[in-house]
Parts: sequence; C-alpha cells; structure tokens
Amino acid sequence: MATERAAEEDYMESGSGHLDIDDVQILLQVEQEQIQKRTFTNWINAQLSKRKPP
Repeated sequence: MATERAAEEDYMESGSGHLDIDDVQILLQVEQEQIQKRTFTNWINAQLSKRKPP
C-alpha cells in the first residue's frame, strides 16, 4: 500500500492533471500484488490455525 500511496502522492504533486496509461498500469500492478499477498497471507494463516501444535 505504501508504494501505491507514494505513486499517488507523486501524481498529485506533479499537477499534470492526468495519468499516463503506463502510470495506471503500474498502479494496478502494485494493487494486484498487494491483494495477492494479503489473500495468500490470510489463506496460509487459516490453514495454520486448523492445526494443533504437537
């Protein structure tokens, strides 16, 4: 999320008024990666919570 926020802040500070298609693609890729990491973390934690420690 921090990377996405930083990119958005850079955009806002630039004052250009529009996002280049490459910038949009990068923002979407960053967002997708963050979602995938969060989803995997939640899944693995759910799997681990089902186990009883020895």
